[in-house]
Amino acid sequence: GDHSFANRKACLNHIGFKKEEENWSVDVQAYLDWFYLKRGYNICPESFCSSLPFLDLPPLYGVEERAERKPGLSFFATYSSSLGKFSGGLEVSVIDLYKETVSANFLPSSVASLDLTSIISTFQQSQQPLTLSLPIETYPEIRLLPEEKAPLKKAERKVFSSYFQYLLMKERYGFLLNARLDRVTEVGNALSYSVAALYKLNDNARLKLNFGRAIRIPSFEEMYVRNNPLLYGNENLKFEKVDSVMPSFEFTGEKLQLKLLFYFDWIRDLIYKETLSGYAQQWANADGLVKLRGMLFSLKRALFEHMEVYCDVNRRFSYSGDGVVPTYFQFPDWKGIVGVSYDSGGMKLDVNTEFYSRISESIGGYYLLNFASRWRAGNNLSFAFEVRNILDRDVYYPAPWPSKVVVDEGRSLWVGLEYSF
Repeated sequence: GDHSFANRKACLNHIGFKKEEENWSVDVQAYLDWFYLKRGYNICPESFCSSLPFLDLPPLYGVEERAERKPGLSFFATYSSSLGKFSGGLEVSVIDLYKETVSANFLPSSVASLDLTSIISTFQQSQQPLTLSLPIETYPEIRLLPEEKAPLKKAERKVFSSYFQYLLMKERYGFLLNARLDRVTEVGNALSYSVAALYKLNDNARLKLNFGRAIRIPSFEEMYVRNNPLLYGNENLKFEKVDSVMPSFEFTGEKLQLKLLFYFDWIRDLIYKETLSGYAQQWANADGLVKLRGMLFSLKRALFEHMEVYCDVNRRFSYSGDGVVPTYFQFPDWKGIVGVSYDSGGMKLDVNTEFYSRISESIGGYYLLNFASRWRAGNNLSFAFEVRNILDRDVYYPAPWPSKVVVDEGRSLWVGLEYSF
């Protein structure tokens, strides 16, 4: 709606030391990453409110500012022997949401009881013109609201991680084991792991089998969002866990690379938006088991000396969820990327299109056109430039409410500088 925008900035600072010998290596890194968000919003976009002439709602504008820093330290070491390659490491990080303010001409808590479903139903059933004046506390101008009215509460999260890897490679077969233990201060402990086996049919073709468990840590937004009339956080969220089995086939030729992978996922404690009443929702862990089946297809084909075309496609076959509302999980059956790249060693150019199939009768498909480049200046310095979504400032698809929904961040520009020594 009017007065809506989102500006994001990030500063990633990493410094490290790496030592490599014939049979072992050590890598130590320290970092201080910083993220900033400034977002303006209109709680009742014109495209929606103008279609409801009975709704006497004053302008409700707000500007949110959020800052987050993440210092950390990591250690990683490897050792190779006749029995295989052993690797392991530790990582400690602190995620500090130290700023969360909102300037607005209204109090977010004053619209917490706004039941749009009831309002629309009353209008549709009425045979006479109807005007509703809603009891919303507003100010004559935008002002900084008290800290307790901020969209998120300030929070600090400490993450301790330890991981181990074992790799065994022979002429015709290979074996890989990964294990990781994460401790998150306000969530608890979780173990993730993966096991992979490889068998070479010949010099070009191979079969793989992967299985294991992955976890996802609940975000600050999912746990601590507040003063939002439509969405509530949940400080009791648990880790989201995904058990997977993935058989695959790979072929690597002189000019052609091909990969076909099938995935079977069983998701436990899925983090989703649980409907409370009307349009109000709360982040929650699903009680039942969510099952997902699909296929990944990847193809690369060299055209000339420095140019190749490529495509990556994800096809979702089926989805089922016990105890979860299926209509909430609306995903395209087809999504992927098709592009062409040029790489001369000193310069790399890439143009690609991301595409998504129709999700439902009311939500159509769409595509994005992207460009990326990278230039190398000597052996130590390189520059990167990337533009996402060249054709459109925003990407919308139709939905029942509001009348338009943004499905992508809009056009974005990335500039990077990398120096190695």
